[in-house]
Amino acid sequence: MLQEVTAFNGTVLKVDPSKEACAQFGFEPGDRVEDPYRRSATVVGVAPLSARSGCKAKGTNVLYISVDAFGGKVCFFPNPALDLRKL
Repeated sequence: MLQEVTAFNGTVLKVDPSKEACAQFGFEPGDRVEDPYRRSATVVGVAPLSARSGCKAKGTNVLYISVDAFGGKVCFFPNPALDLRKL
């Protein structure tokens, strides 16, 4: 079942919070992580990009995290395996 989350820019997204979806990025839903800016966050799920973003094409699946400092809003990083560190 998809879960609605709000991105940092205010866009409402539907993410797949399943273990299977998150596992393709080496994480599980609920994992606590630290982003490259040393902010604590929680892995929430996977969703396709609705528009091109930097090096990622529209429709590419990305892993979304809920950053504590953003009040629960979500964002993604291009390469979770390198950009995120499990806590």
